[in-house]
Amino acid sequence: MNFIKNISDYLKFKFYWKFPDAVLAAIILDQEENQVYGRVKKGYAILESLPLPKTGYRYKDIVKVSKTDKVQFYREDKIQEFKSQKIYRKSNIPTFVFGLKLSEYQDYFQLQEKFREFGHKILIPDFKADKIGKWITSYGSSDNLKQVKEILKKFTDSNKNCKIRNIEKA
Repeated sequence: MNFIKNISDYLKFKFYWKFPDAVLAAIILDQEENQVYGRVKKGYAILESLPLPKTGYRYKDIVKVSKTDKVQFYREDKIQEFKSQKIYRKSNIPTFVFGLKLSEYQDYFQLQEKFREFGHKILIPDFKADKIGKWITSYGSSDNLKQVKEILKKFTDSNKNCKIRNIEKA
């Protein structure tokens, strides 16, 4: 019976977020103005990009939000800004930190795609072309350490000049 209830809850959850009030919104997480992107519905947001671990939030957390007066540009589109009030439901999806050395700019997009294949995200704060060839601190969401190592191995196997070091839970 528990199994059926879990499936029912999962389907309700998926359907609920399928038709949000805001498909893409900027969610301000803290006083330092750390932000992520997410979907908003009826005063709640699901975090759809990876927050920095220092914020206390995790990928796919559901948070209570309030609308601000501000809008931001996301590419050419204006999107509404919301302020996180509190975590409503934690996702418990861990974030891992690791050193990363990319050999080419497009490696970043290939690494994003590897994480996306597993339903997860990567974050390289302030990533710019001048960081190519240098060790940079990076973050990735994953179900567990074994999975994040598998994702990163698949990436480095197909990108021989890219390097990974010191993978640990953030």
